[in-house]
Amino acid sequence: MKRFSKYFIIFSMIIMIIFQSYTLSFARSGGGGSGGGGGGGSHSSSSHSSNGRSTGHASPMSIAINIIFFAMIWQREKIICKVKVIRKNKEANNLIIYLRKIDNNYSKDILNDRVEETYFKMQEAWTNRDIEISKEYMSDSIYNLHSNKLEWMKVRSERNVLNNEKKSYKL
Repeated sequence: MKRFSKYFIIFSMIIMIIFQSYTLSFARSGGGGSGGGGGGGSHSSSSHSSNGRSTGHASPMSIAINIIFFAMIWQREKIICKVKVIRKNKEANNLIIYLRKIDNNYSKDILNDRVEETYFKMQEAWTNRDIEISKEYMSDSIYNLHSNKLEWMKVRSERNVLNNEKKSYKL
């Protein structure tokens, strides 16, 4: 996938350079002017004609191609991320189905409730700077890590406050 991505970007850049460098230039030879005169005066004139194209400015076609090019790159990242999320969600659902076959009491609702309970207990522990509140929800190594971090927060007089947090996940 990375190789395709690299080639896609190189190809797109080449196309963009080609369209950017393609500028039409028109020039008229001559130019109009006359002078003349016998004895008392002179007269000169000039004219200018344009066919609507100018050099040094991007054509509308070039601008449109650039917009499409950058939109494709921007959307490509969103699409890739969405595909990855869908794939991981499918893997998680397959794992939940497998676990349900092993344990009939296992369900997605129970898992969601447990995750929600754990999340809010952990947040309460961080807000109150008391890791004992959530000790039952973590391993010993995570407990030690969080204890050290909370001690540093106390030394620096920091506080982690959770405001109006809502459950925003679904398995």
